Amino acid sequence: MSIPTLSSSGTSSTTPPGRIWRCTPSTTVTGRPASGPTAGICWARRCWSDSISPIERRGLMPVVAVILVLLAVTLGGCTTTAPREGRCVVCDEQRLVRVVPSAAAGGSVSAGRWDHPLILEEAEWEGILRSLQVRRIRRPLLGPSQEGPPEPVFSDEEARFLAGSLHQAFRQATPRDSVVFALVRPDESGPPLVTSGAWFVERGRLHLRLANSLVAVTLPSIRTQVWNDPLFGQDGSYEPVARPGQELVEGPRGVRDVVLAYGTARQQPEPSTVSDGPSSPSVPPPLEQQLGLLKRLHEQGLITDEDYRAKKQQLLDRL
Repeated sequence: MSIPTLSSSGTSSTTPPGRIWRCTPSTTVTGRPASGPTAGICWARRCWSDSISPIERRGLMPVVAVILVLLAVTLGGCTTTAPREGRCVVCDEQRLVRVVPSAAAGGSVSAGRWDHPLILEEAEWEGILRSLQVRRIRRPLLGPSQEGPPEPVFSDEEARFLAGSLHQAFRQATPRDSVVFALVRPDESGPPLVTSGAWFVERGRLHLRLANSLVAVTLPSIRTQVWNDPLFGQDGSYEPVARPGQELVEGPRGVRDVVLAYGTARQQPEPSTVSDGPSSPSVPPPLEQQLGLLKRLHEQGLITDEDYRAKKQQLLDRL
C-alpha cells in the first residue's frame, strides 16, 4: 500500500510503505510548506531516520560499525602527551637538548626572569659537567638504606656532547626560558639508562634540576614521556652530591637542585694552581672572551640593552 504525500510544489506523490520523504528547507515533515522562524528546521533528525527503510538500515550497519572503530582508534592515538613547546638544539632518539619556556621546568622557574643568555665557553661547560656527582641509594625491603660512593653524573662522552649543546642552547635562551635535556646510555646487561633534567641561571648561580640519573626505562611509553617532559621521573634511587663550591636547594616535584657559581665551577675537577709571581690586574682570557661575545650579541640585536648591561655587570662582579 502506498502513502500519498505532498511534494514541495504542493502536488501529491506516492511514497512506498515505511518511508517518508526527506524534508527540504521549505517543507515540514508532513509535506506542508514551512513558514516563520521555524522554516528550514523541519525536524531534520526525524526526517533523516524516517527516510531510510528498515532494510536499508540493516545494510548500513556494517559501514557504521567500521566508521566507529576507525574513529575510536584515531581518538585513542590523540591521548599521547604532546611534546613541550620549545626550540631544539639536538633532538633525536638518543639525545635531547631543547630551549623551552620557563614554566616547563616547574616550580619557581615560572615565577620570574632568569639571567639568560648565559655566555660560557665549551671548556667551562665541560668542567661544570665533570664536577657533578650523585650517590646511588639502595633501599632493601628489610633493613636501613645503603648509600653508594659518589660517582659522576655524566660520562666523558656525555660531558663533551652536553658542553657543546649547552653552549649553543644558553646563547639562544631568553630570561623567560630554561634548557632541558635527556640522554640514553646503552646497557648491555639490561634496559637502557636515562638521565634527564633542566638547567637555568638564577641570581647569578647555575641550577641543575636532575630528574633522572641513569634510571632503567623498560616501557617505551615512559621513555616517550621523558622525551616530552625531561623533568618527568624520579625513582628515588639516587641523590645529588654537593662538592666544594656547590650546594643543594629544595625544588619542586621532590627534586633538589644542584646550585653552583658557574664562574668557578670549571676549576672544581682539578686543583687550582697558584702563581708565585705578582697577580695581574688584567681580566682573565675566558672572561675577556665572554665580554667580547656579549658585546657582539648586543651589537647584532640578539639581546636587549637591559640584558646587556645586567649581564656585563655580572661578569665584571666576578673579577
